[in-house]
Amino acid sequence: MVTLSQTPARHPQSASSIVDGQALIVLATSGEVIVLNETGAQLWAWVDGQANGAELAARLARVYDLSAAQAAADTLSFLRALVDAGALVIVGEASRGAGE
Repeated sequence: MVTLSQTPARHPQSASSIVDGQALIVLATSGEVIVLNETGAQLWAWVDGQANGAELAARLARVYDLSAAQAAADTLSFLRALVDAGALVIVGEASRGAGE
């Protein structure tokens, strides 16, 4: 289960590009393409393997003028969806999905 205290990183087998404010993420292992809206693209850009989910949520709240609770919920939903899709890994657990 992904939590805000964990630190996400981009999966090493993913590639991404920003096009018209949207992020396009290609998963090399499956060929799947994930499209993120502007807010998701911004979160994706901030994922650096250093900031944990709570830090990402705080930044999201500041930039988009959201309540802390809303930013936390949105960030957690984003992280869980992209970890489940294989686009993100949790630092310290990266080997868990390496063979998938």
